Amino acid sequence: MIDSLEAIMLKVQLATVDVMDNQYQMRTSTETTQGTTERVNRKLSFMIQGIRTQLEDLDQAKIAADHMRHTLHQLESSATAQIQVAQQEVERIGDKMVQISGAVSDTNRTILSFMDTMQDIYRALAVINEISAQTNLLALNASIEAAHVGEHGRGFAVVAGEIRKLAELSRSSTEDIHHILSKISTAANTASQSIREGDQVLTEGTTLVQAASQLLQSATAEDAERTQVVDEVVMLMENIAAISHQNRSTSAEVETEMQELLHDMLQVQHSSRDVEVITLFLQQVVGQFQLTHPQTNTSL
Repeated sequence: MIDSLEAIMLKVQLATVDVMDNQYQMRTSTETTQGTTERVNRKLSFMIQGIRTQLEDLDQAKIAADHMRHTLHQLESSATAQIQVAQQEVERIGDKMVQISGAVSDTNRTILSFMDTMQDIYRALAVINEISAQTNLLALNASIEAAHVGEHGRGFAVVAGEIRKLAELSRSSTEDIHHILSKISTAANTASQSIREGDQVLTEGTTLVQAASQLLQSATAEDAERTQVVDEVVMLMENIAAISHQNRSTSAEVETEMQELLHDMLQVQHSSRDVEVITLFLQQVVGQFQLTHPQTNTSL
């Protein structure tokens, strides 16, 4: 009977080793995920700054277009000069949109990498949960065996009770982590969707910039059409500005979500450390017994 108890305790001891191994893997994945989150946040800040600069460029382009309106009835050379200024501003906006589009694509790739790392944490959590359940069952068996032994098994019974409490604490902590990760995963999906929508908006804006550029080129050729062309360019500038404001709003929302993710990842790290502390204490409790069985790999 004592041999049976020792065999159970040996399995519990081996189970704690497995938990520690998976705990290390989860901690590593968590640290990697937090680093990825911070990179996403930095890239979003860079992207928002680019959009802010683009909006300033748009204001200048709109001013240039308004100047064109006032100079159309003046000297030919003055009107042509204003059109050239507007052309330069439109081209500058187009270049800025290309830069922002690249930043958007890069940010989205980073978010997808972040979501892949999340799957590693989920897998480690699943293993720890399974081992905790098996440890709890082993401790229950140890309690039953100890009850059969009577006085000689009282010490085993006390330790088995502690093991069950620790296994339950470990399970509870991993459930907390899983809940937080589910929240993070939802936010990451939302962020990725918002980024994709922002990319579509940028594509529309780029098309409008090209249209404005073509209109300005035609304005230098046909004097009779200048007034109509300028009105159309001003309208395009207003549409591009609206698109840029929408993109900045979307990016700001994603940035807020990523800030929340950073906070949640810290919670995951804290809960992960709780599991580690519990497991270390579990090892100490089991280690109170001098196990006579050789510590070889024993399947659970």
